[in-house]
Amino acid sequence: MIRKVGSLFQQGGSWCGLTLEVRGRKVTECDIIPGEDFDDLNNIMGNCPRTVSLSPHTGYLVHLRFPFSGKRKISMVIRGELEEYFPFSLDDVLFDFQEMGRGSVLVAAVQKLYIDKLRTERQIKLVTINTIAILYALQWFDVISDTNFVFVHIDGDRAAIMAFQEGRLWFARQLVYSNRADILREALHECASDKEFKPETCYVVCSNEDPAVAATIDALRSDVRVEMPFLRDYLQGLDLPASFWAGVGAALLTLNAKREINLLGDRHEGFPPIDKLVLLGAGSIGAASLVLAGMLYLDLHLKNRAYAYLGVEQNNLYRSVFPKSPPVKNIPGVLEEKIRAMSKDVSGVGLGAAGSPLRLLADLSSSIDTQVDVKFSEFRIDGNDFIVAGTTVSFASAEKIKKAIEQVEGIRSIEIRNIDLSDDQVRFRMEGKL
Repeated sequence: MIRKVGSLFQQGGSWCGLTLEVRGRKVTECDIIPGEDFDDLNNIMGNCPRTVSLSPHTGYLVHLRFPFSGKRKISMVIRGELEEYFPFSLDDVLFDFQEMGRGSVLVAAVQKLYIDKLRTERQIKLVTINTIAILYALQWFDVISDTNFVFVHIDGDRAAIMAFQEGRLWFARQLVYSNRADILREALHECASDKEFKPETCYVVCSNEDPAVAATIDALRSDVRVEMPFLRDYLQGLDLPASFWAGVGAALLTLNAKREINLLGDRHEGFPPIDKLVLLGAGSIGAASLVLAGMLYLDLHLKNRAYAYLGVEQNNLYRSVFPKSPPVKNIPGVLEEKIRAMSKDVSGVGLGAAGSPLRLLADLSSSIDTQVDVKFSEFRIDGNDFIVAGTTVSFASAEKIKKAIEQVEGIRSIEIRNIDLSDDQVRFRMEGKL
């Protein structure tokens, strides 16, 4: 079966477009669409499904490592880990990730303003970055046959380096490139000299011919085999510039859009026909009414049970705490008075400037940023030692909690004694000195 797919990709300051006809694992035809304006190219493609690939100047690549794997677990904590990587709020960013080996994650991100226009186009199935598209094309055409390799993409004054060991992403770096500096040379030599990483081949794709790049690659050839693949070897002799690797890779990504990094975000699928809209609306109202009636009945039943229980529970609680005290009418007032007396008895014992244990706990809670999601499950004081334990959403949040507690008056020191991930939550235990 022959499938036709297309791509719109950024090259320098303009847009390019192409379509591919694919039969199995072979590209049978490649057509270049003339023009440089995005809207014109998009209209010419018509109903052909396609991918949009953005310049590295627009997107960001980040490499993260986790002590666990699985997309569901990673998606629960990755937002907290990404907060420190961008100079703007994550609310203004669309990002997606792909696990490339156990616990090794490649994240691609782009500001929403570059994506908003694309989300209304029904034929655009995926949005990616040129670097990712090129790597996908090299793997699709079996250009990359090694499991230990380095991939380098240079596009103007941007460069991206991705290293893989045994098929697992070892590291990824995105940097500003200048042919007057040795940044690329140093990064490649650092990669090649890593004692734990032994690359077999370095694959280089440079969007524009640059003598400085060629010199850097020649200097590296003594350490590792270097390949600079040409598109004409894989597209039946069609001689296209190296920048079109991004367009070919983006078009091929359309065939596998559900499994790859996609920066498109939630799709706007348009409005359904009016008859379906009315039917769905009526059904939704009926279902909501049934659910609401059930919830009201359940709420009334639970309130009656709670009222009957609380009618006698105050006396039971008072007798269990103070069995020798005589019966009283104002139980809440008596309990508050006795608790205040107990707080005065223990205040200042071994706490110094921290005051009472209740005061210390209140200071700990108020010192933590309200945006940090934390639940304390244990708080104990023994002389000048205290222990606090609980759960949060990420390792970075646990470090923020520790730094906040260090600022509380009366606390001399605090250390994280135990931290691990369990049931998709980060559990921690900290011990400190007063």
